[in-house]
Amino acid sequence: MSLHRRGRIWWIDVRTPQGERIRRTTETANKALAQEFHDRIKVELWRIDKLGAKPKRTWNDAVVRWLKENGHKATADEDVSKLRWLDRLLRGKDLAAIDRNVIDAVTKEKLGEGWTNATVNRTLELLRAVLRKSVNEWAFSPG
Repeated sequence: MSLHRRGRIWWIDVRTPQGERIRRTTETANKALAQEFHDRIKVELWRIDKLGAKPKRTWNDAVVRWLKENGHKATADEDVSKLRWLDRLLRGKDLAAIDRNVIDAVTKEKLGEGWTNATVNRTLELLRAVLRKSVNEWAFSPG
């Protein structure tokens, strides 16, 4: 069965059209919500296979790939620090959901913590670089 319970939490177990197995938690004890989550995953996999849609990616996916590809940089430790700070606000967000309003909220939050304009600009520069690379080079779907 592709939907099963471990303890109180429901989990899904599905296969992609290419045969890859996806097992993950639904993070809910409600079976109806778990079934909805399962159905959404299946629909997204079908759209990717049959319609050629690009898979939706999250901020976390982009950050992991950024760190893998840019871990050799002299400023990699600074990047990690900035990305950890950004993760507080962007964790789990779809890349398509990161728009001007979200970036303005990041700016306001950083300035509100007393950081200088230069530090805020460097953080935003890294944010833009990750987003730009995710769309232009990694072909992550912008929406």
